[in-house]
Amino acid sequence: MNSIQRSSLFTTAAALAAATLIGAAGGCAGGGKHTGQGASMAAMRMAQIKSATEWDMANQAFLAGDFKKAVRHIDVSLQMNPQVVRSHVLRGRIMIEMGSLDSALESLQMAEALDPTHVEAHYYQGIVFERVLRRDRALEKYMIAAELDPTSAQYPIAVAEVMVDLNRPAEAEAYLTERGNRFEHNAGVKQTLGHLAMMAGDTERGVEFFNQARLLAPDAQGIVEDLVRAQVETRRYAEAEFQLASMLERPENKDRRDLMHLRAHCLMQVDRPLDARALLLELTEGTAGQSDVQAWVGLGTVAVQLRDFNRVRRSASRVQALAPSRPEGFLLQAIWQSRTNSPETAVRSTAEALRRDRTNMNALTLHAALLTRLERYDLAAKTIEYARSIDPNNRAIAAVALALASRQDGGFASAPTD
Repeated sequence: MNSIQRSSLFTTAAALAAATLIGAAGGCAGGGKHTGQGASMAAMRMAQIKSATEWDMANQAFLAGDFKKAVRHIDVSLQMNPQVVRSHVLRGRIMIEMGSLDSALESLQMAEALDPTHVEAHYYQGIVFERVLRRDRALEKYMIAAELDPTSAQYPIAVAEVMVDLNRPAEAEAYLTERGNRFEHNAGVKQTLGHLAMMAGDTERGVEFFNQARLLAPDAQGIVEDLVRAQVETRRYAEAEFQLASMLERPENKDRRDLMHLRAHCLMQVDRPLDARALLLELTEGTAGQSDVQAWVGLGTVAVQLRDFNRVRRSASRVQALAPSRPEGFLLQAIWQSRTNSPETAVRSTAEALRRDRTNMNALTLHAALLTRLERYDLAAKTIEYARSIDPNNRAIAAVALALASRQDGGFASAPTD
């Protein structure tokens, strides 16, 4: 190859190399922008992943009750991605549990600003407003939540409860009844309607609603308790006692003294005084039992029914020591004294009971009977007249009045003393 050809070939190769380099340089220059965008998007995705991970850890800590740990994680999550509505809502919920209601409201309002249709942002604001007794604002927020999610029963229930707090129970019942078809099989709605019926004095409807709620949620103890109390209110003592016996068999209820008291009351009403006494003896045992006035009053009452007057005397003494301002201790004492042929001291005890409660019908009845027995007919008549002004249809007072009339007419009928 001659020198001219070599020179030409070299020139051509150089030109091609230069063109390749120029093209490569142009390619690098053009790809730099896309590469930067890709890196930015990757970083954003990574931040979102980390933010979601922090949210999960915050939620787990929140559910576990570790609120300090929860707020640390949710704050990190929000620093990485402050536009996530559910993160602001979770932070608001954490702050509610920590008692920082102003901070909670701030987070929840931020969530609402990001998404005005987010149901929980409104609902939890309602909870905050209810806590600070701004019930009108709470009602507004709950109603918005109910409109945004018409399929969830918790929101109309919250609306009804706030209406009750605002002394608008009839409106609350109407609000729930309007949505009755939608929540026909919701135990919470039936339970709330039961509460509203009881408040309105319609105890029969209350029992009906609580029964429906129990059938829908048979394991919900709160509903069963509402049913039992409504049954007692409507004198369905046998049904209430059956439910109470079942409830007290559960391990978590073994120390529920309130349920034991209620069962003892039902047992007395269904003429099972021996079972009632056994339960009340259990209630008067131990440190708690020694100071349980209600248990000692109940024990004294059932002892009267069983004619166990030594236990009546002991119960009277205990009640007077624990609650000297209450009439029951003196009334039990009077019953024991009247049974031991001490009518003079017994009438002084009934007088003491009436000094503590002038409207106590049991004390008035026994006082009038004792006065009749002591032939203090004028005082007995005045006591009967006063008692009838309180309860005109009281059968016990009517019986004492009949005995008094018989005594005054020279008859031989004896007045009841208990």
